[in-house]
Amino acid sequence: MDVDPEATLRCWQVDLDIGGHTYTVPALPARDWLLALLRLPGGLAGPIPDVVPGLIPDEDLADQIADGRVPEEECTRAARDAVEAAAGMRWWSAIKLAHATPGSPIGGELIVQGVDAAAVSLGAYLSAAYRVATRNASEKDKGRIDSELAAPPVGLGEDAWDQDELNSQFATAMAATAGRR
Repeated sequence: MDVDPEATLRCWQVDLDIGGHTYTVPALPARDWLLALLRLPGGLAGPIPDVVPGLIPDEDLADQIADGRVPEEECTRAARDAVEAAAGMRWWSAIKLAHATPGSPIGGELIVQGVDAAAVSLGAYLSAAYRVATRNASEKDKGRIDSELAAPPVGLGEDAWDQDELNSQFATAMAATAGRR
């Protein structure tokens, strides 16, 4: 899996062009990003309102969205860009990894290993989750995980992604390989 190594080094602010203005997601730890990514109302192909406008502390943006000056599609694009910048990987890969960690053997192993989501960047957290999920995987299982992470959502650009599909096969494959020693 391709990861931008800079995204793993520290929490960075992310500047986004939305509605002709530049807005900033402050430098946030993985915990804040994960909480936002775990609350996807429309699944992987839908908006990510807990990222944009959720992580942007600027009332002007919320006002522009509320009165229709900034369309939902632009917010969705900006949120995806923000996730990619913070995670250092494709937004859909980041969201799939984020959904596979809490309450799973992967998330438990990250805690046991001392990975603190309140202290590390989203890129570092997701890279560690990937490592835990694949470290004992056979080449076949690792290949399947890599393929599932690399695959863009079905119906990208349409509201065709089923949230249950996001959590089923991928999370099962990751949890199965994480438990092997």
